[in-house]
Amino acid sequence: MSENELLDWVADKSIIVVEDENSSRMVLAGLLRSIGATKVRTATNGEDALRLIETKGVPDIIFCDWMMPGMDGLTLLSVVKPRHPDVRFVMVTSKKEPDDVRTAAALKVDGYIVKPFARATLMDSLSRLRAKDM
Repeated sequence: MSENELLDWVADKSIIVVEDENSSRMVLAGLLRSIGATKVRTATNGEDALRLIETKGVPDIIFCDWMMPGMDGLTLLSVVKPRHPDVRFVMVTSKKEPDDVRTAAALKVDGYIVKPFARATLMDSLSRLRAKDM
């Protein structure tokens, strides 16, 4: 798939970035917008993300930090995926131990990005998500 095809696909997707750290949240949302995503919303924790889903609708993709105050990313994943199995859920975290990855995989996470990451890592993750939609 070409990068242009991927960018066209991303432009049509609604996305929620869930991250408690303001700078990380803004960087990821900004990266997504810089590659053409136009429907990007942000939340500071799992509870905020659930409120967004309830009030604004179910997104196509959720990029979510694991460790956050209140409802963490793993809990959000365990709530969202059973209710909305078509949502693509990508964990974005500094947790990189094999047991952590297996735990997220058992809850049907669709992608896993280890912080810090580069634009190319994000593009690769999006490409894998698009392949799941085909």
